[in-house]
Formats: sequence, C-alpha cells, structure tokens
Amino acid sequence: MYTASMILGTDARLFGPPIGTIRLTAVAGEHGPAVGQLQFFDGIDGLSMERTCTCRSAGRLLDLVWAVLETFFATGELSTDVPVYAPGTEFQQRVWRELRTIRPGTTATYGQIACRVGSPHAARAVGAACGANPVPILVPCHRVIDSRGSLHGYSGGLERKEALLALEGLSAHRLLLFDQAAEAGQQSTHEL
Repeated sequence: MYTASMILGTDARLFGPPIGTIRLTAVAGEHGPAVGQLQFFDGIDGLSMERTCTCRSAGRLLDLVWAVLETFFATGELSTDVPVYAPGTEFQQRVWRELRTIRPGTTATYGQIACRVGSPHAARAVGAACGANPVPILVPCHRVIDSRGSLHGYSGGLERKEALLALEGLSAHRLLLFDQAAEAGQQSTHEL
C-alpha cells in the first residue's frame, strides 16, 4: 500500500482487552504527515513495540493520535481532526469521507451509506470499502451496521467493533432497537 520512502514512522501500544495492541503508521500524506495505517493485534508476540520516526513531525503526529485514542477509550469522544492518508478507489474515498460524518454514539447501515455516496444499490460495496479501510477508529467503520441493526464484519473482529460501540454508549442490544430507523433510511440518532 505504501512504499518504504512514504513511511515516516511507526509506533505500537498495548491496550486492555478486547482492544489489544494497536500499531500506527505515519506516512507522507498530501499535506504533510498523516496516519496511513491503524492495525489491531491480539498481543505483542513478534511485534516491535519500539517507535521509529524519520522526522519530528511524524513523532508529533503519533503523539497526537495516541492522545486522541486515549481520550476515545476513556470518554467515547473521537476527534476527527487527525490527518489520515488512505489511498483507495474513488468509491472507497467517498465511503471513507462519509464514515467520518457519522457522529459518535450513532450508527448508519451499509445501505444508508451507499445512498449517501450516490450508489443506492451498493451496500455490499460499502461493506467491502469498510473492510479495506486502513485506519479503523479514525475513519469509524465500526459505526456501520447491517440493515437489521446487527453487527456485521469488522477488520479488527466483531468483539472489538462491539467494544468500540460500547465506548460510545451503544450496545448490541440497543442496536436492535434501531431497526425501525434503519428501515426508514435514516441515521440512527439515539444517544444514550
């Protein structure tokens, strides 16, 4: 996805279950350093926990992202000010931009996102774009649910998706209550 010359730095941190270890990769984005990858790992076996940075701005970016993630894990609030650089198809880019508009504590269905990006019959393609999202949490694909209000697919695993939604005040039980809003084609706006 990124050439070696584009990678400006990496860092990893261990969080409690079910989040596990997160590794961030800072890359040379279009407007300076940006997060190019956020990966989940179940442990630290074989994973370098040492920070590597080729420039100070990459280190500052990684520090910013860790602060954003720590705030999210403590409060459920997620800043959308983090620069991300995620190359993808035009359709993926439209989906990823739309995902960043879903407010914390709310959800949208794959079909709703498809409609919002101008492709009303592309719910499965939205699911594929969510699966290809290289920066989950920062581009919050965990807020996308199926048309029945159920959790479906997540690159970090469904247990993590459920935990991320719980941080925002949503539970799998509560998601089922959103079924009527999903059928009406509206973003769920129920906030606990």
